[in-house]
Amino acid sequence: MVPFRRAGWSCAIIFAVSANLKSGVNAASETVRGVVEARLNTTETTARDPRFDAEYRSACQVDVDEHGLFVRRFTVHVPDSASQPYARRAGRFLALMWGAANRRFGTLSSGLRKTPVDVWLSRTGEAGGEQYRANLYIYDFVSERSGIEWAREIAHEYGHYLLPGASGYTSPENWSNGLLGERLFLRWLLDDLVAGRIPAEEVPFVKPADLVDYCAKQVTPLIDRMKNSGPDSAALARLDRKGMDAFTSLLLYADEVYGPASILNMLDNLPVTGAAGARGPEFLTAFTLYASRLDIAALNLERNRPVMIYIPAGTVRIDGVGTDKLTISGAPRTSLTAVSGGWTLRSTMASWRALTVSGAAGSALITWKRIAQ
Repeated sequence: MVPFRRAGWSCAIIFAVSANLKSGVNAASETVRGVVEARLNTTETTARDPRFDAEYRSACQVDVDEHGLFVRRFTVHVPDSASQPYARRAGRFLALMWGAANRRFGTLSSGLRKTPVDVWLSRTGEAGGEQYRANLYIYDFVSERSGIEWAREIAHEYGHYLLPGASGYTSPENWSNGLLGERLFLRWLLDDLVAGRIPAEEVPFVKPADLVDYCAKQVTPLIDRMKNSGPDSAALARLDRKGMDAFTSLLLYADEVYGPASILNMLDNLPVTGAAGARGPEFLTAFTLYASRLDIAALNLERNRPVMIYIPAGTVRIDGVGTDKLTISGAPRTSLTAVSGGWTLRSTMASWRALTVSGAAGSALITWKRIAQ
């Protein structure tokens, strides 16, 4: 068990049996309007957590709308009814995060629907969090925290539960999927706010400006690093914070350019043990194998900016550029030819190359279709 500390926070991953919950009487209910609708139900309970066997007497149950039926996805436990405001804010944030993840992963992620997740807000311990199978702990929840710290901690622990991650790091913690959860989930929440899928008043803890500031510092620079230079193999092999940043940079880039499903689909190319024990370089290999085997894909590129793309050996047809111009840089073994309605890209050697779509400002969603190996 390797603790994770940041600004007084700690995190660890351990495993145990799930908790026993005895539901009581529903006391209050409210609706969450997010990507999916959710309901928060305040319930007086008698429950004991699986980590410390402490008693919790109140809970907020989080049910999400699945095709007209409300299904339990989280139960946020607090020691007593006086702590319900904390439980309801946490439950609201979890509901919005679940909806954002479900919109992008859907049935590809079994963890979204495998079992309800129990969240335990504890007065004890050092301020921080911990994931314990399908249990998330927030310790010393009454201590002073900023809104962004609340959002990051909840996203961090849910990332440990839901997302794939490389492991074996010596700093800041063993597994990388917690930090990935912070960066990925908060970025998704911001995207959904900007797109109008989530009303700003529905989001607890943070305002849109908080998420803009966080993503500008913690997310966008990592995506830009991959777009500008491609993967840093040396950094990915490191086991310190720089190595973990390189790992999250790779997966954030995959989400942005190849789409969220790529994060899960690339896992098919990991060693037979899967994500358990895989290191950063193995994730890079898994991603390049995934990209090289795509028969058809939609790639999101930013116009007028070179974006590094993994170009497999063979021939692909590129559509969706329209009247824009497409160029590829530094590719002596690669040719790009304009054809009716699109472009043909031929390469005799797999490599990372910069593709540029030149035209009106904005994003360009191009279709990438393999023609021949």
